[in-house]
Amino acid sequence: MASLSTGVASMPLQTAVEKRGLEALRRCYQCRKCTNGCPLTFAMDLMPHQVVRAVQLGLDQEVLGSKTIWVCAACQTCSTRCPNDIDIAHLMDLLRQENRRRQVEPAEPEVVLFHQAFLGSVCRHGRVFEVGMLARYKWAALWSGLRKGRQNLKQFAIQLWQDARLGWAMFRRRRLRIWPSRIHAKDQIRRMGSAPSENLSLARSDAGGSGVSEISGQNRSTSSVGDSLADDYGQAGGTQR
Repeated sequence: MASLSTGVASMPLQTAVEKRGLEALRRCYQCRKCTNGCPLTFAMDLMPHQVVRAVQLGLDQEVLGSKTIWVCAACQTCSTRCPNDIDIAHLMDLLRQENRRRQVEPAEPEVVLFHQAFLGSVCRHGRVFEVGMLARYKWAALWSGLRKGRQNLKQFAIQLWQDARLGWAMFRRRRLRIWPSRIHAKDQIRRMGSAPSENLSLARSDAGGSGVSEISGQNRSTSSVGDSLADDYGQAGGTQR
């Protein structure tokens, strides 16, 4: 039997996001209140209202290959302003997950690398270890840049020196720790990073009754985090609500 993620990846993008709680997407009538309130439109190639419309029109590759889904800061301004209660910030999050699940080349690969480093640190220590996370991110970005010809060693050396000076200044002011701070429930964090079981997901969709509704409510947040961390962000996804 095909896995849950494989089934989601094989369906149209609109169907995939609607099945994950965004049925309201059909109600968008392009009022552009999301775009007018977004503070990051200057860095986007598709405006937020255009992303919604492109999903409705089935332009899956254009959406998943856009910069917008990675530039979005999940500030919730668009979701708050939407007159039809469409959670556009959550849509951007789901689109990032679908990008990784469908193995589409990200328009902003360094954002993906940062998520990998960030959530990898959380899975290992239970919380973020800034020094280790930044070291992993910088080396991953260097290798990616050299491999794709976007960066040379001289540029990287200059950037690394600037980062080292900033890091030393933060360390002197006790803003950075040399050793990670761990929590006792690391296993629970790792379990949150595993994908939800197919049987549970099928039970939610096929069965009825209040008991199933209660199970769905209790597991919605855990499933979101599981989907997020299990995606190939390096076990990472976007911000979940």
